[in-house]
Amino acid sequence: MEMRCLRKLLGITYRDHISNEEVRNRTRQAIGPHEDLLTTVKRRTLKGTGS
Repeated sequence: MEMRCLRKLLGITYRDHISNEEVRNRTRQAIGPHEDLLTTVKRRTLKGTGS
């Protein structure tokens, strides 16, 4: 799911035959280091429930 979102943000389709690692590298160059999408969702969920 995360790779689909990153590809959408960068305008890269699966037909472009670009590896997931290259997508991650391009994302780091475009927006800098980031945490995984799943980690962000878990952190925000815990914060929202007061845990």
